[in-house]
Amino acid sequence: MKPMTMYIFSTDDKLIGIQDLAGYTLADIEALEIAVTHDSTRHVAVTDKGRAICSYCHADLGEREIPAGELSHGACPRCLAVEMEKLQEVTHDKIQ
Repeated sequence: MKPMTMYIFSTDDKLIGIQDLAGYTLADIEALEIAVTHDSTRHVAVTDKGRAICSYCHADLGEREIPAGELSHGACPRCLAVEMEKLQEVTHDKIQ
């Protein structure tokens, strides 16, 4: 079985935890998923791949073809727009 990881997200899709599932049985994984999501304030993704998250707000940007448990970083559309606006302000100020 490939190495698996459980990524734990808040209801607004922010990464709040990572659990290595090495040595877990399918029943263990299902029980852990129920325990983590029992109060509906979290959801999980169990996968053999890594995830990308926003460097600014930690929003989930989806699965990536990297090893389970590893993260790559980028910018979500909202944070990218904010950063681009800041860049335009700085550039505009320097030009004037």
